[in-house]
Amino acid sequence: MLAVKVNRALHKLNKHAAPAAENTLKRNESIVVNLTGTQERKVQDSLYFLEEEQLIYCARLEEQTNADPRIDKTLELIPLPRLFNVLDA
Repeated sequence: MLAVKVNRALHKLNKHAAPAAENTLKRNESIVVNLTGTQERKVQDSLYFLEEEQLIYCARLEEQTNADPRIDKTLELIPLPRLFNVLDA
């Protein structure tokens, strides 16, 4: 059941934040995502779930990597070992 919820959360990240998020995290690579306020609202429940389950670590980057004024938040999503245990189950 947890694997289904994880896949839904990753799919939501793909759809609303970064098209490559799911595949990148599954390859055990971190990804930097630039979010507008709207995108952040759409994915915040997924990010919260993945962090609470200790599947990813979400770090806010203070340094703006994107000059686009619409970007409100830049996050680095780092996969944790438990993510692979859940997905492999």
